[in-house]
Amino acid sequence: MTIKNQYQKLEQLKPEQRQALEDQLGSMGDFSLARAFNIKPSVLKRLRKKLGIKGISETFQTGSIQWTATKIKKLGSTFDTQLAREWGVRPGLVTDKRNSLGISPYRQQDLPTGDKRHIKHIWQPEEIALLGTDFDTVIADNVGLSPSTVTHYRNSMGIDPFSERSPIEWSQEMLDRLGEVSDLEYAEYFGISYVAARSKRILMDIPNAVTGELTPLPQLSNAVIKRLGKMTDQGISQKHNLTRAKIRLVRQYHGIPPFNPPKTGRKYDWNKTLLKKMGKSSDRDLAIEFNIPKGLISSKRRQLGTPLSEAAGSFDWTPIMLKQLPLMAPPYFSQSFKVDLSVVRQKLAELNITAHQGAKHWLDEELALIGTNTDPHIAKLLGLNTTLVRLKRHELGIASFRRSGPFDWQPQDIELLGKYTDAEIGYQLGLHPSAVSKARKRLKIAPCNRLSGQYEKLVE
Repeated sequence: MTIKNQYQKLEQLKPEQRQALEDQLGSMGDFSLARAFNIKPSVLKRLRKKLGIKGISETFQTGSIQWTATKIKKLGSTFDTQLAREWGVRPGLVTDKRNSLGISPYRQQDLPTGDKRHIKHIWQPEEIALLGTDFDTVIADNVGLSPSTVTHYRNSMGIDPFSERSPIEWSQEMLDRLGEVSDLEYAEYFGISYVAARSKRILMDIPNAVTGELTPLPQLSNAVIKRLGKMTDQGISQKHNLTRAKIRLVRQYHGIPPFNPPKTGRKYDWNKTLLKKMGKSSDRDLAIEFNIPKGLISSKRRQLGTPLSEAAGSFDWTPIMLKQLPLMAPPYFSQSFKVDLSVVRQKLAELNITAHQGAKHWLDEELALIGTNTDPHIAKLLGLNTTLVRLKRHELGIASFRRSGPFDWQPQDIELLGKYTDAEIGYQLGLHPSAVSKARKRLKIAPCNRLSGQYEKLVE
């Protein structure tokens, strides 16, 4: 994925647009504002300085925290985000300080063995179908499991994790901008993941824009370091209970190539039914149906010369999808609507539409809906990913939806409790899942810990 923005010039802005731009200078980050008006960040920065307006990072004193013995003692005793709220600083500042001192992150203690959440979960077909279609944390919330349980089962099924991006091709402009702003703002501007932005900055020894200091590498034991490049990152991750992102970052920093295990011959039977479906169903769907790793199916399809784009001819493009097509970057569109990236690019070429650069261009009518109902409800109306809506709401500083008064629970509403997950009921009634949970607990109704299989019917 190469990012090439076609920027507007300041002179091209209408008078009212120019005034709106100048009114917001300094109230939000240069990159976020530049993205909103499609202006080159460096041009906007020069304009702000010419008008004598301070940048948001200059007025936000995150680097002025004094690390007292009491504060340092609290590091790792609870979540970094909780400490950041308590001290009035950004979470990244707390995380970097904790890492620099070699203090492990806080982990919640395991519940007693007899707790019901330790009962082995039996995965249902509709739950397995969700794996890889959204972030593990989101799926865990929907299914009523811990994120680690979802991640481990997804890995055991050989299903790739959800990603809203295609592989990144780092342009010179992207490399030049690293460290100018926070990793989060940088990631949102260029439409890449926060982890990718942060990792690239660390690999290039560029200081954190918030702290002004180099971000320390994750601390790995000697036993782990000895295995880098001699085992797969996933294998090391499972053996030492570490995230693959940390292992990959340290390995790449030291220039150690990844371990490629020798091929041991064909492990799976490529039956006629599976081969016939290749190129007609997505690799992910076939992986779930035949319980074969997605990467193996993709390799076999390429080996047979079966193009993935064969699915494009039978794909049903809805009015909502066609409306969003020119407004979203192809990788974002691909993941939001669960369409293969090649199919998206083929449709863009067919309609002679220039691919949008950046996460998504938001229409005024879409922005007006944000915050007027729950994020899942708005996402359903717009045909978007819930995460995309939530991130935009956070960017605009809009509080999450809350009803003005207490909800009046009717008998038909109460009948839903325990039959569907709290998230499903919350979506249907326009309530936050926590509000549903409180009502259910008050009535002493046991929770439903898996999707009902009738989610679409419930929310329509």
